[in-house]
Amino acid sequence: MLMESFEKLPKWSIVMIGMLLVLAVGYIDYITGDYSVFVLYALPVFMVAWFAGLKPAMFISLLAGLARFSADQSLGSLERLYAWNAGQDMFFLMIVAVLIAYLHKVLE
Repeated sequence: MLMESFEKLPKWSIVMIGMLLVLAVGYIDYITGDYSVFVLYALPVFMVAWFAGLKPAMFISLLAGLARFSADQSLGSLERLYAWNAGQDMFFLMIVAVLIAYLHKVLE
């Protein structure tokens, strides 16, 4: 039911929903502080990769990496470490986007 309703939506609305989800997870990440909510960033990446394709999912992955970095920046020191961690997380999310978009393409 939910999958069918997402399939009927235009790609731009899927991307907008993905952006809103990344912002919501980023806010949760900011509020929780040092607790990792990284796995929640994968949900909008998965959704956008499946329903909108690879390029929009790469954009969402980049946005998630920036949100992760911003949430970590609010903690204070060790800025280089936060940039490295956010870069690793963003790279992992890009790999997830590629795999999910490819899986969807193969299953069609």
